Amino acid sequence: VGLYDLDLENREHRRIAQELLQLGAEEPGRNFVDVTYNDKDFVIPNGWLTNLPSKGHLSIHYCREDATAREVVARNRESPAWPEGYMERTGQAWVLYMRLRVVKEKLMERFESAKQSFQAMDRDGQGSLDRTEIAVHLFSYGVWLAPKEISAMMRVLDEDGSGEIDFDEWAAFWHSEIDLDSGKLINEQDAH
Repeated sequence: VGLYDLDLENREHRRIAQELLQLGAEEPGRNFVDVTYNDKDFVIPNGWLTNLPSKGHLSIHYCREDATAREVVARNRESPAWPEGYMERTGQAWVLYMRLRVVKEKLMERFESAKQSFQAMDRDGQGSLDRTEIAVHLFSYGVWLAPKEISAMMRVLDEDGSGEIDFDEWAAFWHSEIDLDSGKLINEQDAH
């Protein structure tokens, strides 16, 4: 379970992709969520089980249902490689929050500070970001979010419920981790 960014020209990445495809074929439920191939939304064709392309970039969020995760944990619990007390994340809600983490990472690669990124996005100078400003500016920085993802981002960041993100809310996002289970912002100092 997790996010896999795979370069299919890399032999090890191809092996991982093939393992994930095999697991997805064997395990029940919707296992592949928010899949992209060469940065475009994508549905993995059945033919890839036997004929995986040797080029391109594949990004997959691999998910498991509760019952399958419990079965995997029970089967591997005694393995010395299995971390003690490890519980696997289940369901698909975490994918959206992982996507927001990726958005934050991309912004941090582009901007040195919360203030710099906020000012670049606040083109009208009103001191707040609405959902359209966020969507348009993230897209211009190479980050596309579906409307439901923008709504989730607004729910996570808009602490006062105003429908807009002010600088303090943006700075809280910039300096926090996003808990993948609850979607809540956790102060980075408290997270470690």
